[in-house]
Amino acid sequence: MGVQVLLGLVTACLAFLGAFVSQRLDYRRWHREETMRLLRWGVERSTAGDEMASQSGLVVLRALLSAQLLQREDELFAERVVAAVARLRSANYPESAQLELAGGDDE
Repeated sequence: MGVQVLLGLVTACLAFLGAFVSQRLDYRRWHREETMRLLRWGVERSTAGDEMASQSGLVVLRALLSAQLLQREDELFAERVVAAVARLRSANYPESAQLELAGGDDE
């Protein structure tokens, strides 16, 4: 009888641990998807022809780089994407691209 109780407890603990790990992995996947969604949206907006849309995209990119939402393994990727946006903007707006992506003088 004691072995059956012990086996039942071990089974319950393993089931709980499995559910916890599964939930944690789902959260990390959602977190990464949301990060990439914000990055994509920020790039689309910041390269838009409309200056207001472009400014809102830059705000999102700056916030994303400084937010804790960005996972360690995605930091380098996001930094490279933002650097590419900066190069693109400097070709189109040479006087303000670097200043805007760096945070501007309004902060």
